[in-house]
Amino acid sequence: CLQMAPKKLKIPTNIKTYTKGMMIRTQDRTSKEFKLYALVAEVPSMELVEAKAYLDLSNWDLEEALRSAREDDGWHLKASGSFDN
Repeated sequence: CLQMAPKKLKIPTNIKTYTKGMMIRTQDRTSKEFKLYALVAEVPSMELVEAKAYLDLSNWDLEEALRSAREDDGWHLKASGSFDN
């Protein structure tokens, strides 16, 4: 139950103290899978198929895909707002 979870996640700054010699793998932020889910996390209304299309069009540059998605979303909001009048 997440109601019992702390409000802030504390990440240790001294990894050696907390890992006791265990190997810790860091997230590969260059993988296509990471970029796909990162884009969906930034734009929650976006489906995975749409996110993949934005990433394909931006040559898998996450920042560029996010910029394009936000521009398109802004255009969509302006266009849909003009029809409400």
